Amino acid sequence: ISMETFQPMHFTTEIVQGLAGVVRDAVLDLDLAIDKSEDNFVRFFYLRGLIWGLLQNYKQAISDVSIAISIDP
Repeated sequence: ISMETFQPMHFTTEIVQGLAGVVRDAVLDLDLAIDKSEDNFVRFFYLRGLIWGLLQNYKQAISDVSIAISIDP
């Protein structure tokens, strides 16, 4: 790989890794929201399930979305 090709690839990799970190932080925020919320927690389970899906953690995604559906079909 030439240096001309390598630098944009490296920059793109850093962007993707940064976005993955933001997504993981969102899961932590939703964990806290679920723990502290007295209402809207169904929405938080659903959103967390979607994020788990983006992270390819399908077992956890199905679990969270299933909880949301069981509470509010």
